Amino acid sequence: MARQPNLLVPPTQLGINSAALYTAPTYIPAAQRTVIRHVHIQNPAGSVVNFSMGLNGTVAGSQVFGSYSVSASAVFDHYCQYPLSSGQTLQMWASGASVLVATVAGEENVG
Repeated sequence: MARQPNLLVPPTQLGINSAALYTAPTYIPAAQRTVIRHVHIQNPAGSVVNFSMGLNGTVAGSQVFGSYSVSASAVFDHYCQYPLSSGQTLQMWASGASVLVATVAGEENVG
């Protein structure tokens, strides 16, 4: 199956509790993956807000970002290559509720 570029997480305000914003579909064959390629975080507030991001969990060992600061009225762009297999999740949360806006793009059906 061909790779399918996708907006994996449309613009979404982050809460203070961790939330699974994306779950990789069940792939057949099992060797298929979702690959996260770009994480975009916008902070429209007038003060610094921190965000955290974990792959398939929220414990320190699964966090890609732990309390990463996004300056006031700024954006943070992270270009990456994080593979997720069937059922694995992307989780995000922030230090302030309903302030930061996250958008995540990637590809599904990568073999």
